[in-house]
Amino acid sequence: VAKLLDERRVDRERYIADVIAQLKGALAQAGIEAEVTGRPKHIYSIINKMKRKHLDFSELYDVRAVRILIDDSKVDGIRGCYTALGLVHELWPPIESEFDDYIAHPKSNYYRSLHTAVIGPRGLALEVQIRTETMHRDAELGVAAHWRYKEGAKHDGGLEKRLAWLRQLLE
Repeated sequence: VAKLLDERRVDRERYIADVIAQLKGALAQAGIEAEVTGRPKHIYSIINKMKRKHLDFSELYDVRAVRILIDDSKVDGIRGCYTALGLVHELWPPIESEFDDYIAHPKSNYYRSLHTAVIGPRGLALEVQIRTETMHRDAELGVAAHWRYKEGAKHDGGLEKRLAWLRQLLE
C-alpha cells in the first residue's frame, strides 16, 4: 500500500493543506462561512478498509479527504451545503459513481451529509464531505448526545425529536 500511495505522509499532508487553502478561498469568495479540515488516511486504515470491503486500492477514493462544515448559525445551512458542493465540482471534476446525498436521503440513523469524490489537484482522487455544524454534531455524538442532554446541556428541540424517534425504534 505504501508503494501504491507513491508519496510520503508529509507529502499527502501538504497536498491536503493546499486543497484546504483552495476550498477556503472559493468558499470565502462565495460568501460562505465554513470550517475546512482534512487528513490523509493512515496506511493501516487503508489496509483495513480494503480487507473489510474487499476493495482493490484503485477502488479507494478517500485516501485523501477533506470536510467542509457550514456555519449554519449564520447562513441557511442546507443551501450552503449544496452551494459548497457546486464550488467543489467547479474546482475539480466529480467521479460520477462516488456521490451520496445523505441530506436529501438521510441514513436510517439520521446521518446527514453530502459525500463526493473528485479528481483533485495533480489528478489524485479526493473525497469531500459537506455538512452543517449541526449535522456534524449529530454525526459525531449520535446517541451519546442523549447523555449530554440528560446532564443538563442546552435544550435542542430537534435533537429531542430525533432521540424520541430512536427510543421508539429501539422499543
